[in-house]
Amino acid sequence: MAGKQTSQRRRAPLRKTVDSDRWRFKLFLAVTQAIHEAPTYQAAIEVALREVCEATGWDFGEAWIPCTDGTALACCPSWYGRTKSLEKFRALCEGLTFPPGIGLPGRVWASKRPEWIQDISVLPDKTHPRAKIAKGFGIKAALGVPIIANDEVLAVLGFFMLQSRREDKRLVEDVSAVATQLGWVIQHKQAEEELRQSEARLQAILDNSTAVIFLKDTRGCYMLVNREYEKLFHITREQIKGQTDYDIFPKEMADAFRKNDLQVVEAKAPLKFEETVPQDDGVHIYIANKFPMFDSAGVAYAVCGIATDITERKLAEERGASERKRAETWLQSLIDTTQDAIISIDRQGRIVLFNPAAEQMFGYKKAEIDGRKINLLMTEPHASEHDRYIARYEQTRERRAIGRIRTVVARRKNGEVFPAELSLTEVTTLGEVRYAAFLRDISEKVRLQEELIETERLAAIGTTAAKLAHEIGNPLNGMYMTVQLLERRLARRMDAIDDTVKSSMQTLKDEITHLNQLLYEFRSLSRREKYNFRPTALAAVAAEVLDMERPRYAALGIHVEEAFPADLPLVIADSEKLKQALLNLCKNAVEAMPQGGTLVLRARNSKEQVVLEVVDTGLGIPDGVDIFEPFATTKPWGTGLGLVIVRQIVAAHEGTITYASERGKGTVFSLSLPLGTFPPTTP
Repeated sequence: MAGKQTSQRRRAPLRKTVDSDRWRFKLFLAVTQAIHEAPTYQAAIEVALREVCEATGWDFGEAWIPCTDGTALACCPSWYGRTKSLEKFRALCEGLTFPPGIGLPGRVWASKRPEWIQDISVLPDKTHPRAKIAKGFGIKAALGVPIIANDEVLAVLGFFMLQSRREDKRLVEDVSAVATQLGWVIQHKQAEEELRQSEARLQAILDNSTAVIFLKDTRGCYMLVNREYEKLFHITREQIKGQTDYDIFPKEMADAFRKNDLQVVEAKAPLKFEETVPQDDGVHIYIANKFPMFDSAGVAYAVCGIATDITERKLAEERGASERKRAETWLQSLIDTTQDAIISIDRQGRIVLFNPAAEQMFGYKKAEIDGRKINLLMTEPHASEHDRYIARYEQTRERRAIGRIRTVVARRKNGEVFPAELSLTEVTTLGEVRYAAFLRDISEKVRLQEELIETERLAAIGTTAAKLAHEIGNPLNGMYMTVQLLERRLARRMDAIDDTVKSSMQTLKDEITHLNQLLYEFRSLSRREKYNFRPTALAAVAAEVLDMERPRYAALGIHVEEAFPADLPLVIADSEKLKQALLNLCKNAVEAMPQGGTLVLRARNSKEQVVLEVVDTGLGIPDGVDIFEPFATTKPWGTGLGLVIVRQIVAAHEGTITYASERGKGTVFSLSLPLGTFPPTTP
């Protein structure tokens, strides 16, 4: 055996006539018989090494086989040594490998020809790495012989002798003949071993599978079953051979199995079936994958089945379907009732989901917007760029909007734009990618924030105004009194005063009056006013204003119209404060009509509000002017605080003020005042 002195044969003497035909035939016959009887190809190699060494006088025999990756030769477990000391030589060689062309094994592997070395111990280490090792053990002569089958080197045999010896070509031929015979045997035994291993692996797979596996011939007779089949149906593979489903299962089930098997044979292709079978704990449901087996002539001779128990899965699916239905119903209810707009688009930007809140927010019905591009809900430049946004994200996977909350500007069906909070996410369902957007209209939030900022700003202005009025008011009064005194004194000498002095005096008086008006409005802006809320008729407030101002308006060429419905409801208001607000609005309207025009005061009922409108046919308000900004004015005169005060009064009534203007055609100011039975909160 390998690694031992495995033969008690007497060492064959070196003969001068090793080419004796009789001897050669005897050696070849003995080796052939021995290697054919060997159980494995490695055992066959070991037998060949031993027989050659014993018969021809070699002291040591070894074998080298290609590694699995085919890049080098590795030491084969099979070897033979006649001398005890060579076991150490063997141990030193076990870990070595030889690439093609290196060392005796590598050179023979590369050339596919035998090679005889008279004395390996004197060769260079570069080409024969074991030369120094061989010298240490007294090894001299060496012979390498390839084992070839189908032009492929299956292994390389190596033989060593403890004395130098010239090449014996006859001996090389004899050993090569043994190697040739060994090649065919090795190839055959390798195939047999691979087949045994394959069958063992297959049987292990069958018996360790949790699936039920069976093979039936075309008559329906069982040929084999696996261990799981035996366990579940209490029958062994030996017992079931030759039986049919009718011998094992109820007729109704057997009929179904037979019908499915015949379908597979007829289709000549794999088919999948859902089959029910009885087991100890009741009927189970299986998914059976059945496929035909063909002989070398292409004729189906059997049906193989691999069946998996899906009973629990089916129950889970039924439970899951019910739960999924409830979840879908709940989710749909959530989508339909949430106050946020939920919009989903596909990868091309087409709308596939548009909930009721989105309908209300944007003014589109779901039916009219399904399948349309979401770009129509956007403002520029995003509307034109949105398709490119999607393409860039799908190419780079770089998130810019997804997973964040952003403030955007959206567009309603009627063209109105509004601020919205946007949250965007990516959703993958059944392999289909979609994008979902959650939008919340924050117009009111933005308005309140702006009002808060404006209130805080006006408060700061008011505080400053109060200090300014106090510091300037007294000197300004003194200046006015001084101007009046000068004016009286100069009046006594009217003939001595030229027109320039008179004009300057008048300008001075006008400027002081203007500053006094500014201080008055400053005081109004800074005072914490007290309001006296009570039911008020807007028509009566308007009448008081017009009765007081109508003569002046007529002198300026202003025609006045009123339109107040008889059934206009009362509002809870401070009539004096509303009168002040209306006076300021009328004053602005009149000043916007320097060449005369029409001033209209009208009111209407609008759900829970009454809307009071002041309309003029004047010059209109220039674009880009914030008329509610303190000190902002379109006229060369005025303080720019009148509309600020109006908005303060309207806000105190919990109302709103808006305007619409067109250059050269006029302006409409609208005051919306809420209806109610209780006074609003006093500021």
